[in-house]
Amino acid sequence: MTAGDSPVPSRFLSPAVLEALTTYSPAAAALNDLAELNLQLVRRFAETSRGLHASVVASLEEETYRYHTLEEAQRYIRRHKPPPLTLEQARKQLEEENQD
Repeated sequence: MTAGDSPVPSRFLSPAVLEALTTYSPAAAALNDLAELNLQLVRRFAETSRGLHASVVASLEEETYRYHTLEEAQRYIRRHKPPPLTLEQARKQLEEENQD
C-alpha cells in the first residue's frame, strides 16, 4: 500500500510521514538512535582533539628553551666536578660504606 492509496486524508499526514509510520520498526529506530549517539560522540571527540592539537602547537611555538652545545656541557662538567679523592679519603669512604 502506498501513501496515495491510504484511507487517511493527505491533509493530515504527508506521504513520507505516512510511509514512515506504516514501515515502523523498533529495531530500526533503536539502531538509528545508536548511530546518532555515535555520531555525536565522534564529533565531540574530533572537536576535543582539534582543541588539544591547537594547544600543543601554541605551546611549542612559545618555547624559549635553548639547546646547549657539547663544548658548553663539557665546560659545565669541568666547573662543577668535585676534586678527585685522596687515597685517605677513598679509604675512609669505603670503610663507611662497609659499616652500613
